Amino acid sequence: MSRFVVTLGTNQRDRLCSRPAATRREALEVVAPQILDEAIAREKARSWFIGEIIVIKVEQDPAG
Repeated sequence: MSRFVVTLGTNQRDRLCSRPAATRREALEVVAPQILDEAIAREKARSWFIGEIIVIKVEQDPAG
């Protein structure tokens, strides 16, 4: 079974967080929105996302 990794970063910071997903569908429909919501809530207090482009990558886990 293929495993996937969802990574959230910005154009200025490569990797803010990443999480595994069992399927590509789970990665896109469940995990990506969750980590985006959590990152925005966490970073909002610091205003770190001002002027940054948010990047979410879904990649096949080479170990999976």
